[in-house]
Amino acid sequence: MVMRCIFSWYVICIYVIFLIVFSVIPLQTPVVTRFILFDKIIHFFIYCLFAFIVFNTLIDHKFKNCRMKSLLGVILFGVILECIQIFLPFRSFEASDIVANCLGALAGISIKVVSW
Repeated sequence: MVMRCIFSWYVICIYVIFLIVFSVIPLQTPVVTRFILFDKIIHFFIYCLFAFIVFNTLIDHKFKNCRMKSLLGVILFGVILECIQIFLPFRSFEASDIVANCLGALAGISIKVVSW
């Protein structure tokens, strides 16, 4: 029952809205961290979770080619969001963010929930 709640189209829609909002809102102050790759690690884990949810939802709904569809969908979504940031004066495009998103998506689809 819990898996049905987690792996649903509603959760994917909420996650997509979350990603859109936090990808286009202006940053109030520059994020300063001691660890220079902190931003890339955040991108990795956000897209890892996104791909995990999409992949397992497609499996749960008995789609064919779930791995390829979820990987391409999540990567395409990440690339589009990053490209939108080119046109926003308060955000910046970074190719390394796309790489982190892709690696996260690959990691996310490699994790499959085994149902008993």
